[in-house]
Amino acid sequence: MQTFDYLSVLLSVVVGLGMTNLLEGIGRLISQPERYRFYWVHGVWGLFVFQYLILFWWFQYNLSKIVVWRFDHFSLVICYAAVLYGLTVLLFPRSEAFDGDYRRYYYERRAWFMGLLVLVNVIDVLDTLAKGVEHFSDLGPNYVANTVSVTVLALLCARSARVWLHGCTAVLALAWQTQIILVSYGTLGS
Repeated sequence: MQTFDYLSVLLSVVVGLGMTNLLEGIGRLISQPERYRFYWVHGVWGLFVFQYLILFWWFQYNLSKIVVWRFDHFSLVICYAAVLYGLTVLLFPRSEAFDGDYRRYYYERRAWFMGLLVLVNVIDVLDTLAKGVEHFSDLGPNYVANTVSVTVLALLCARSARVWLHGCTAVLALAWQTQIILVSYGTLGS
């Protein structure tokens, strides 16, 4: 067994748990509309995190090129996956105490959600730099602009409950992430 094969099992479990939690939450929303009330900003963030989990899984394949792994780098990668999982838990709680009002719940938990979004961006930058300055510069100014923009907007959203700010941030984050996928991660392999 290759080192990456061994390490990727844990990544797979964490990403799989995140995807499971997200899909179960969407399933509850669809199957029990009388209990769970859809909120569009929450829904856009759900799409964003769904796409992010897939993107994370997709680009982690490139880690198979690393021959020698250090504990600190793997710890960073597993923390990345864990924070993505945390975003799914915040979006779709499993608690019976949750009353199903996603609008109210989203704004009550916005600081936590946005804090994890900032944290995932910080971890992404650290992970990118761990792969080398050349790799970081290969991603280009679009990567930096996206990361800085989403981080700044998330910090603003953590402090404000303005619907227009949250809606614009969610839509922009999803659009920027989609654009990055199409430009930088459209193919997999060598």
